[in-house]
Amino acid sequence: MKRECVRSADLLAAMTSGPVSQLSDDELLKHAETRESCREMVTVVSALRAERDRLRRNSTVPSAGLVWWRAQLRARQQAALRAAAPVTAVHAAAVVAAVVLAVALVSVLIRSLGTASLAGWVPAIPSWTEAPRSLASEFPFLGYSLMAGATTWLVLGPVALYFAFRRD
Repeated sequence: MKRECVRSADLLAAMTSGPVSQLSDDELLKHAETRESCREMVTVVSALRAERDRLRRNSTVPSAGLVWWRAQLRARQQAALRAAAPVTAVHAAAVVAAVVLAVALVSVLIRSLGTASLAGWVPAIPSWTEAPRSLASEFPFLGYSLMAGATTWLVLGPVALYFAFRRD
């Protein structure tokens, strides 16, 4: 197990202070050459400082005006999305209601026409009062399950569409 040198804190402070990455104190330099842990620290700190200096030379910092403009633009976009969220929810509810209405109208139209050719490939949808009776005769354990499921879908459908189409 290596023990930490008592002068490692002084050596680190000397290496990280100031713009020069070389040691200016001769006594610390001689100490770093004789002690293995300090020599390793000098090597690592020198490499890290060289990399930091290289990155500072090669990096470009945007102007303060550009950073401010981007922040303002992002804030405006987020505010617009928050303001549009209720409108999106109403649109989702309208789409669900339109689909339900279209299916109900097609079902009524097919029943009223009585056309055998259309009734063969488009099934008739029972009304809310007929569904439990027709299911209870075929499947007594289902009862009002279909009606409860359809009602739940009609209530939760718009909520699901809202969460599907919202942009956070």
